[in-house]
Amino acid sequence: MINARKKIMDAISEKLVDFKKIETQELNEEELDEKLSNIIGCVNKTDNMYGEFLESGGKAYMYENGLTYIASVFTYQKNSNENKIMQYTLINNESELPIFNIILNKCSKSMAQLFIDNSSLDSNIPSSGKDVEVETIEINLGGVHICKFTSYKDLHRNQVVLEKYRKITNVSEYSFTDLLRLCGYDTRDLEIIYNNEKPIYAELSSDYSVREARYNPDSKKDVNCIVGIINNEVCSIILKINTMIDKKNRDKDVKIKQKKNSTSN
Repeated sequence: MINARKKIMDAISEKLVDFKKIETQELNEEELDEKLSNIIGCVNKTDNMYGEFLESGGKAYMYENGLTYIASVFTYQKNSNENKIMQYTLINNESELPIFNIILNKCSKSMAQLFIDNSSLDSNIPSSGKDVEVETIEINLGGVHICKFTSYKDLHRNQVVLEKYRKITNVSEYSFTDLLRLCGYDTRDLEIIYNNEKPIYAELSSDYSVREARYNPDSKKDVNCIVGIINNEVCSIILKINTMIDKKNRDKDVKIKQKKNSTSN
């Protein structure tokens, strides 16, 4: 399985552990708005695509190296239901471009809602009738929208039955493989079906087929290769995040050294 959300968020947590935390700040709606208002690509209370804004809050972690990590939650109302958007943002205090911004949206749907326009259905279906959990994670690096991963979990079996990958921007040299070129740029999904959380089928959602990249969508061997390609994209995202953070650290060290030299002179 790809499980991009867990892999990426775990890697971020491991990276941040290395830094010395100097302050933790609880953020109310107004304080959060002030922190994020100038940061490119962040969700804010004016985003009506998620519904009618209700409230927001979060927590900011300030580090000695000048980085600030903000974990925030935005609550909207859509079709009589609350829609919670979780956002994880790492910023350099000297720039409006975030090192990364990750938007996580999780909701439960009935099976029928996956096949028809559900814009007016959600409030009419009781929680007991919603048997699929849909989780979407969007990745932004340096203010650039990179990709989106969506997973569908069967809540009765507690198993992921479908994962989708949508490429928006190339993130590495692997992004230029035949398969990923067929994915286009924010034009179609690569869809992978699972049985007992093992990949059994993979295909593009429109226009092209994985066959054009010399993969058989029904071959378990080929489908595992396709999962491996997307896992390489996840690894490349993690590597890029770590590289961007390391660069900020080096830049900080250089500035400190230059300041010490100028003072001594």
